[in-house]
Amino acid sequence: MDDEPETVESAAMAVSERIQDAIVHSESEFAKLTERISEVVPDVLVVDLVKQESQGRIGEPLGLECLRSIWEESFMPIVIYSGRSELLDDAIWEHPLVAVIGKGPDSDLSVADSICELMPVVDTLNDARKRIESELSVVLRDVAPTVFAALRASNLSASEAIRRACFRRLAAIVDDPKLRYGQCEAWEQYVFPPVSDDLMLGDLLARQDERGDEPNAYRVVLTPSCDLATYGRPKVSDVLVARCRPWQDRLSSLGIGGAKRGDLVRRLTSTLNRGFQDTILPWPGLPGKIPD
Repeated sequence: MDDEPETVESAAMAVSERIQDAIVHSESEFAKLTERISEVVPDVLVVDLVKQESQGRIGEPLGLECLRSIWEESFMPIVIYSGRSELLDDAIWEHPLVAVIGKGPDSDLSVADSICELMPVVDTLNDARKRIESELSVVLRDVAPTVFAALRASNLSASEAIRRACFRRLAAIVDDPKLRYGQCEAWEQYVFPPVSDDLMLGDLLARQDERGDEPNAYRVVLTPSCDLATYGRPKVSDVLVARCRPWQDRLSSLGIGGAKRGDLVRRLTSTLNRGFQDTILPWPGLPGKIPD
């Protein structure tokens, strides 16, 4: 997205030279950008912030308005290519999949380099989309006959049954151990932001009257998910939770608080590998969100 043809042409040539079979689409009107994105579905978006004729516009630049809309509704890797990068005063743009390139000598080469750096992520996302589309085809071809046969015994509509079948199959392939590559990373156990408005077993709740970097501010939901679902009426009026504590405070509870270093490492490693010890479940942190 840029209203300067020479800038678009120069950047497009640089991208084509570095990425084989690259297809570059351009749009000069911010008002048409969202529609154009829906039509093209780009792997990476390169966008300016200010049009030449709107340099004196009062209020937030149209380009920044469009960026915020894309961020909220159809996020994709973004290269912000602008001579007005000082307009990006929000910390959300400090994102690993957002590159900011200032216009200047050889800046078109910097745009191409940034896109090249983003391509491994793009390729992985495209592979994931293909896998999801393949599994949805399996639902329509192989699962639908069974699902439709079962409709006579339920109150579900055909569309609701297919929706549930699709989500159930996607959940199953995500949990398939064969999809994991090596040791499970600590952050993989978290689903953030939450995917459901309902409380679920294992959810972490944060007390708003305490600091978010303090383990004491958190509670873990222990009430079963089926008792908490609100699509009917929750079966319970109260929710059972477990208290979170700093891991350093709990070493004595594991019986290893005074152990020598070698014994401490061996016994603590054994406890962490098992995932629990009596009533204690060690939870690693989610960087920037949840402490250890």
